[in-house]
Formats: sequence, C-alpha cells, structure tokens
Amino acid sequence: MAYSDSMRRCDLRIALSIFCIANQDLNLRMFSIIVGKNRGILMNIENLKMLKILDRCQSISKAAACLYLSQSTLTRQLIMMEKELGFALFYRLPEGVKPTPGGRYFIDQLDALLDSYDSAVAGARQRSFALAKTIRVGITSYMIHFVPQACRTAQPHFQNVRFDYVVCRLPETYQALDQDRIDIQLLADCSEPISSHLDCIPLFHCHNCCKIPLGHPFYGKETLRLADLAHQRVLTLPPSRTQNAARLDQILQSPALDIERIYFDTPEQAEALSLAQKIPIMTLAFPSEKDCFSVALLKEVPSVKLGMIFRKKDQAELEPLLNYFRAYFIRHQQDFLPLKPLISNMTALDLGSKK
Repeated sequence: MAYSDSMRRCDLRIALSIFCIANQDLNLRMFSIIVGKNRGILMNIENLKMLKILDRCQSISKAAACLYLSQSTLTRQLIMMEKELGFALFYRLPEGVKPTPGGRYFIDQLDALLDSYDSAVAGARQRSFALAKTIRVGITSYMIHFVPQACRTAQPHFQNVRFDYVVCRLPETYQALDQDRIDIQLLADCSEPISSHLDCIPLFHCHNCCKIPLGHPFYGKETLRLADLAHQRVLTLPPSRTQNAARLDQILQSPALDIERIYFDTPEQAEALSLAQKIPIMTLAFPSEKDCFSVALLKEVPSVKLGMIFRKKDQAELEPLLNYFRAYFIRHQQDFLPLKPLISNMTALDLGSKK
C-alpha cells in the first residue's frame, strides 16, 4: 500500500525524533524547521532525497531527468523549500548549480537523517510482515562484490533474517526462481519482458562500456564510438548467456565494423586474457578494482535496465525488504556503480511508478 503524504509526515517526524535524540550535538534548530507547524512541502521525504540528487548532479536538467520531473517542477519545489527554510540552498550558475555554505551543511546532514528514516520505516514494516528466516539472494558473477554489501547494510534492519547467496547466470535466474532455489535476484538485467509469474522492480539504466587494459591505445579514454573498435578484437559474453550479451553480439556482428568477437566464461578469465593480449572487454558500467584497467563509455550502444526480480506470489512477504533495497540502491548508487564519468548518465527510475 502506498504511503499518503500524512503517513510520510508522521514517519519523518518519528525518524527525526530518533535522529535528534542520538545526535544532540547537531544543529537541531535546522531540523526543527522541517517538522515545524505548516511546513507542508518539506514533510515529503522524497523532497529531501531530491536535494541529494540535485547535489550529486549539479544540474537542474540532469536532476529533473533523474527524478522524472520537468525542470520547471523541480525549480518550483526548490524555491518553495528555500522560502520555507529561510536561506538559499543552491547558487544558480551558468554551468549548473552549486550548494551555498548553508545548503552544503544542510545537505550533508541528510544522509544520517534519511538513514534514520529508512531504519524507522524498515523496522515498522518488519514488525508488520513475517519474513522468512533465510532469504536466498541470486547474484551474477559481476555483482559478487556489490550485492553482499547491500545485504550487510540491510541486516541490522532485518535482524531475524539471514542472507544466503547463490551465484547463478542469466537466464538461469528465471529457472532458479521457478525451481525455488532463490527468492530474489538483485541487480539483474530486466530490460526484456520476463515470464508471467515473475515480477521485477527496475532500479537503474546502466550503460554498456569497454574495460580497457593497461598498454592498449584506448587506456584511460572516457568514451568510445563503435567505429573506434572497427577491425579489432573484443572480449564479450556468449549471446546465450544474458539478454544484454545477445544484444551486444548482434550489434558487434555488423559487417561494417568487422569486429572479431572472443567469448569468455568468467570475469577472471576475461581479465587474464585481456591483460595478456591487450584486448578490450565489453561489459556494463562496472569499474575494475585493479589499476591495470580503465573503463570507457560506449556510445551508440543502448543502456541496460537493472533491477530486482522475484516471484509474484512472494511479493507481499518480501515487500519490506524490496522497499528497503529500492530506497538503498537509489540513494547509494555511487557505492555500487562508482564509475565517476558515468554517474551523471546513470538514470534512477521513478520509484513512485511501481505500485
């Protein structure tokens, strides 16, 4: 059931009370402004998240696209918030927006505030739903370092739940869900329609990239055109492995490009071969932890939709966990997709569109 504005205001007051008690050294007067009488526009928790996104994007147009709002709507909400707070949050500059000193301080406090809100809501929902003792989380090999991090963050909010991880490839994800071997797949490719008894909650549009090994002429280059890869060799997944791999393989088969495709089975195998033979790897927008690789955005290649896939019949039971992950991934996308040149191109899908 979607929260009404009054319920959101109540949740925010509870979270603020918890936050203020635990952080008495902070400027509580600033937060008393938020919960003061007749402060209707700031009662919506999404407006506080909007400030975080605007701060990250440093641009009204980019933040509006990220939030699926018009620029005029976002600008109007920002002006109303500044009017109610009594100080300017952002400088309006020709190249974008930049937080004022007061805005910088205010926005920096929002992480702890929003964490308190998420904790309060997750705790309340956990007490309203009976989650299974063990949640089996499916992970693709590329997400092996990202997904457990999200689950570890969720653990304090769901203390009666234990997370087990099952590494499975797509399209094995659908089979694993059908056979009840996993309960949810996190950050899975959900760009294409899925079977009727499964459902997904999209989280990101993630761009395709090339991982470039040290010593290759393109190393350190931030963007590449497909024409740049003409008459070269690239490492890529077999088209049978994932939906995205099939789409990429079809693009790379163009006779005009004359690209030699070399298929690999595991990321470790691809990286070893890439470094040894100086071959780029076709991948999603995930950087390498190694300094011997750089990542370049591939122009003219469609982005991939990443999200959470689960069985429809389990949605009511998983609802508190799904809501927690949905809020967490959107707010902490830099932690999971930390490639700085691409962050402004990463679009968080509208949370309110999923009922």
